[in-house]
Amino acid sequence: MFLDTDPAGKLSIEQRVDKQVSNDFEATCIVRLVAQFVAGGADMKSIAVLSPYNKQLEIITTRLQDAGLNDVAVLTIDRSQGQDIPCVFVSMVRSNDENEIGELLLDARRLNVAITRAQRKLVVVGSKSTLSEGKDAVAEEQPAKQIVDHCVEKGWTVPWRHQLP
Repeated sequence: MFLDTDPAGKLSIEQRVDKQVSNDFEATCIVRLVAQFVAGGADMKSIAVLSPYNKQLEIITTRLQDAGLNDVAVLTIDRSQGQDIPCVFVSMVRSNDENEIGELLLDARRLNVAITRAQRKLVVVGSKSTLSEGKDAVAEEQPAKQIVDHCVEKGWTVPWRHQLP
């Protein structure tokens, strides 16, 4: 499933401090989704949150702990390699008016690792426009664009529709 954050408008735009990139809106979305999965009966130890951005993982870790979701694994995509995890949430982070994807999301091997860790459920959270329409995403072989396009083709794309407090 691909959760498109674009309908949230400016709320979903990434933050940049020095060279660190994060997305507060995506972090909130992922924590809410994880909480819903756990409330629905999922074991926290069967869930992992992945992102290529360390700052994003710091934010998500803090929020999961604040929500009492301490047993959810929070890993960089690279650190998740070789692990099979029943339920995986991937925070793509990049969402900006320039539609710049950035170097980390242009690495096909890294994104392949991210989407192949899930055994049963994969939820990718990100900006459809940035990932599929950006200047970095023009080439058909661009991996983030391929993920979004595949989800659209299969009918697995869901627009964000809820207000966050």
